[in-house]
Amino acid sequence: MQPLVRAVLLAALACAAPVHRTEGPHMLFVHDEQVELSDKPVSIALPLRDASAALRAVADDPDRALMLRIERISIDRQPGVTYRVDVGGLSVGILAFYGAEESNGTFMAAFTADEAVARALERDAKNLTLTFTPQGSFDEHGKPNPVHLEGHARFTRVTFVSE
Repeated sequence: MQPLVRAVLLAALACAAPVHRTEGPHMLFVHDEQVELSDKPVSIALPLRDASAALRAVADDPDRALMLRIERISIDRQPGVTYRVDVGGLSVGILAFYGAEESNGTFMAAFTADEAVARALERDAKNLTLTFTPQGSFDEHGKPNPVHLEGHARFTRVTFVSE
């Protein structure tokens, strides 16, 4: 390559916008506990200890997403219900189990939790409560039918990651 062409190319590269490299998820908090979901709401308390400030920083940053991950989910068969997932009393999504039977305990579900975590940390910066509320089918008038479990679901890890 001729020196002039090379110099022009290098100058053009130097003036170009920087390349934004995306990193993988950054782990902020891990909680290991076996949790068995049932036909009644199940709550778990997460002792945040030193993770509170990092969670708040990500939740308040519009360029990052704070993700709640429910990991190591296993089922003996489809439970026949889904679970509303609440963080500090605010719903972040629905936990369903499609594909969990084939995963042999490696199934994972993720929910965007920025707003829910920010609000919950305003009330209590040391602890965070997750609640899993079963939801069954609805009758022809839109009213919920009684919850009847057909299988059992459990998980053993909760994490918060920054994406």
